[in-house]
Amino acid sequence: MKIDSLNKKTFLLILIITVFCISGFVFMISKIIKKQATSTYKIDKETSIELLSYSLGPMLNSYDYKQVEQLITSALNYEKIASVRVFDNSGTLIKSAARQNIATKDLDMEKRKITTSLEGIIGSIEIGFSKKYINERIQTVTTALSFGLMGGFVLLGLSLYVLMRHYIIKPLESFTNTVKEMNFKNLSSRVKVYRKDEIGTLAAGFNQMAKNLETSHMVLQESENKYRSMMEAMNDAVYICSSDYKIEYMNPAMIKKTGQDALGTSCFKAIFDLDKKCSWCPYDEIQHRKSLAFDVVSPHSKRSYHVSSAAIIHRDGTNSMLVVLRDTTELKNLEAQLIQAQKMESIGTLAAGIAHDFNNILFAIIGYTEMALQNISVDSKLGKNLNKVLQAGERAKDLVKQILAFSRKSEEERKPVTGHLIVNEVLKFLRSSLPATIQIRQQIEIGNDTVWADSTQMHQILMNLCTNASHAMMEKGGILQISLENVELDLKFTALYPDITPGSYLKLTVSDTGQGMSPYVLNRIFEPYFTTKEKGSGTGLGLAVVHGIVKSHNGIIKAESQQGKGSAFYVYLPVIDNKEKPKKESEKLECTGNESILFVDDEDTLVDLGKQLLKRLGYAVVAMTSSVEALELFRRKPDQFDLVITDMTMPGLTGDMLAKELKKIRADIPIIICTGYSSGMSEYKANAMGISAFIMKPLTMKDLSVVVRNVLDKA
Repeated sequence: MKIDSLNKKTFLLILIITVFCISGFVFMISKIIKKQATSTYKIDKETSIELLSYSLGPMLNSYDYKQVEQLITSALNYEKIASVRVFDNSGTLIKSAARQNIATKDLDMEKRKITTSLEGIIGSIEIGFSKKYINERIQTVTTALSFGLMGGFVLLGLSLYVLMRHYIIKPLESFTNTVKEMNFKNLSSRVKVYRKDEIGTLAAGFNQMAKNLETSHMVLQESENKYRSMMEAMNDAVYICSSDYKIEYMNPAMIKKTGQDALGTSCFKAIFDLDKKCSWCPYDEIQHRKSLAFDVVSPHSKRSYHVSSAAIIHRDGTNSMLVVLRDTTELKNLEAQLIQAQKMESIGTLAAGIAHDFNNILFAIIGYTEMALQNISVDSKLGKNLNKVLQAGERAKDLVKQILAFSRKSEEERKPVTGHLIVNEVLKFLRSSLPATIQIRQQIEIGNDTVWADSTQMHQILMNLCTNASHAMMEKGGILQISLENVELDLKFTALYPDITPGSYLKLTVSDTGQGMSPYVLNRIFEPYFTTKEKGSGTGLGLAVVHGIVKSHNGIIKAESQQGKGSAFYVYLPVIDNKEKPKKESEKLECTGNESILFVDDEDTLVDLGKQLLKRLGYAVVAMTSSVEALELFRRKPDQFDLVITDMTMPGLTGDMLAKELKKIRADIPIIICTGYSSGMSEYKANAMGISAFIMKPLTMKDLSVVVRNVLDKA
């Protein structure tokens, strides 16, 4: 908006006042001058008449008309007298004189009788006075006075303007210019205080107000910048919408999520791609100034979000809605993975506990069966039956190994294994066993595919995955794809899987184009004994065992599937240096002996079995069911025994605790720890403690004889 100059207004106002004053004063002065000029004129006229009458008296009395003519002619030299006429006593014109070109209407005629003291009235005189002269006289005087007054008033007005400009206009102009310069981008401008008067006080007050405003604006701007920075730094998407669901603000995370700055558009369209208000919209509650938090799933993207909403109250009393949209899809997936991992861990712990007890039972079954077979004919009916029992025991032994492999509690024989060789061997077998409707494709793009693993278990992983894939395509056929590739897993990837660390991995992918799996089935495929096959077609341990094997090899396995489009399994195993050498196999020698052995186990059946087996091998055996009593016996007779065989899990003193106490008494005593399963003891820990051997139940007589003989020979 254009602001009129106070300087111009003041100048115009003073000019108008001056003009009005001059006009008024000129009018008044002209009236006064005219009145004074008229009065002077009357006096002058009377004087002129009296003077001419007095001068003409003697001339008329002596009838000297020539002098009369000279006198009235000379009277015309006065500009105010325009005509003179002289009459005798009878009224007869004697002499006259007049100016030319003067109309009668422009004359002020005055007639006067001429008298003498002796004769009385002797004639009369008529004088015509010029009105033009009188008017010009008045006008001249009036004009002169008017100009004088005008000059005086102009000087007075200029003086007044200068004073007003100095004391009022200039401070106000400074005030105005400062106000015009000030805005929210420049609040540092200040009004110059010229003097301590009312305007100076006003300017000082304005400066203080401007200072307070600048301080408040800086605080407000700092607060706004802080909250704007917070909004822009947030990883969560944030937007503000009005009561008619129009977006008023979007932070960078929301702009990145939607791919546009959708100011002015409908929030339900821009954020969730809906054509109408979201069914979960909390605006009705927000209008009552409530804060809400809830979880939703986008109907289009199927992603999970945690929504936090609150009211923003404006000065006019209206409300807007602030919404924080946190994408919790990955978190939900992590929660599901954690629940699955905890479930698998619980099942694995249960399986390990069952395996411990079952191994002890199998040890007794296999041991007693072997001893029974030594006393009867193998071809007899009883011998054949006992062979069946022994075979069943061996099958049960393998089943326990599978359970321990699933629970990731078993230690298998590991060595460097080349991945593509395993794939080639498995595919060679599969090509001859799969129907022609299933096409096998192989893709190997690797540099280093060597992993530290048990080759049998690697075969088991690949065979199980390929077999499941072929079953999914058995009806309609399809493509079985097996690929190997080297990948580098970073922190972002491994953060989702706490069992692995960043580094180089071999990625095995087994995919099919079969019928696929539902989300329910996909979430349970690694659970033991869960199967979608008909009864009698499988135990349901296959993928559970695969899961355990992969975990025991410090790797992970993932599965993806979509119904009607097939499934894919991804196995990640850490690679090792190609030059790494396998561990040497220890020689197995079957032999007997005659040394003295202390055998300790808390189960009576196993103590009896161990005693009989070792005696059959020629050893002298002292068998005990109490580890505490066994320690006391060894303390009394430390040199009586050449070897101690102890169970791991026992009341009172566990196997490792007993071994420590025995070593304190006799450091060179060889000790074998035997267990069905122990989470607190491994071959590595046993070696570190000085234990000669760590063996797993169940054992055959042959296995036991080899271990005992090797330990005694080394001792």
